[in-house]
Amino acid sequence: LTEIDSDHESSHQKVDINDTLGDDNLLMNKSERKARKTLAKLGLKKVLGINRVTMRKFKSQQFFVIANAEVFKSATANVYIVFGEAKTEETAPGLNLGGGGGGGGGGGFGAESMVSAGKQVAGKITDVNEDDQEPMDESGLDPNDIETVMTQVNCSRNKAVKALKENDGDLINA
Repeated sequence: LTEIDSDHESSHQKVDINDTLGDDNLLMNKSERKARKTLAKLGLKKVLGINRVTMRKFKSQQFFVIANAEVFKSATANVYIVFGEAKTEETAPGLNLGGGGGGGGGGGFGAESMVSAGKQVAGKITDVNEDDQEPMDESGLDPNDIETVMTQVNCSRNKAVKALKENDGDLINA
């Protein structure tokens, strides 16, 4: 999972990577300068308005946070390159920031999709004290799908059933 915090809609601007170095060029080591020079030949566009990039290790509660990140997007593919100092953060085991599966291992998340996904998730948040006492009707749903959603999202059985029914049994969107 990758989160990208921004102040406003991200905009793309064709920029030479060497122009963005400025005085920071003195602080970079030789391998970083060499990597930036090689990447400059790819025709990357700088993505403006990114404050922080957060990446989560697959099936882990360990996060890599890059504050003051420089983000570049490939013009030909949905690929982002992030420059900055990555620091690790651990969260409480019960805290679920990701919202579940869907990420896989491809990392094909774009800045625009992450910002819009964050807004969608914020709109779907419900009360924590919701009544989960009565069992819901599970007809038409595979019990394995319910268990998968419960495991991935760390939620109650009723919430998993409700999410699967709202998304017509689709595991990815549930």
